[in-house]
Amino acid sequence: MRGFLVSLTVALGLSGAPGFAQEPPGKAEILRILGEIATLPEIRASVVQNGYEDENLALALAQMARMLGDEAIAGHIAERILAAERGDWATAQAAQGLIHPLLARGVGHLAPDELAYFFEVERVVVGAVSRRSCGLMFQNRLGAEAIGRHTAEAVARLNTPALKEYYRLQYKAARLGAPRPTPRLAPEARERATAQMAAALGAAARTASAQAALADFERLEQVSARRACLAGRFFLDVVMEMEPRARHQALLVLSGRE
Repeated sequence: MRGFLVSLTVALGLSGAPGFAQEPPGKAEILRILGEIATLPEIRASVVQNGYEDENLALALAQMARMLGDEAIAGHIAERILAAERGDWATAQAAQGLIHPLLARGVGHLAPDELAYFFEVERVVVGAVSRRSCGLMFQNRLGAEAIGRHTAEAVARLNTPALKEYYRLQYKAARLGAPRPTPRLAPEARERATAQMAAALGAAARTASAQAALADFERLEQVSARRACLAGRFFLDVVMEMEPRARHQALLVLSGRE
């Protein structure tokens, strides 16, 4: 489940954004470049190619401009890019994907209903892609660019109010993730949440197909991508149907994984 939240990141065309020179500019210049990304014609074309149109297209481009024009978010990204120039690779790795690292750090700081909404979008994504791609996501064998593309294509089909809400929470999570590390449950709370998930999964495995999915989920790396997809979808469905308080603890465990 490492990288589980990669597929929560809406591909706002960032994977196709122009690269920086081998000798990166200073922070002010990086911030200027980030602020202009949403205005580039090729970025708009990339977003359109992912299926955005009409109001959703306008929302996607406005979201990109808001995220990359935000002082806290853009400043965090710029610092990571500059870290690569210094050879500080451990820090610079957080620049990969630009927005995703902040989301991964920030979603756990959202309110319980907001965190649940993020995982509902995750459920939409894994339900919309092919079983092979879905399974590779759960097996952590699908590249970030492919995950971003599949996510964008799925999220582009959300109705406009749902997309607007998702973007509101995405922005909030990125801002929360800029100054804060990923929240971690205390060991006792993590053990309790894990036990509750196991109990919910066991209770849900009432049919032969559900029992097979549960068995496959416990050995995702050893089964086919198709079976991994069915197992992952089963797991996510069960977690999202847990009692709200238990679900929130479970989602904190999932959002805190690397």
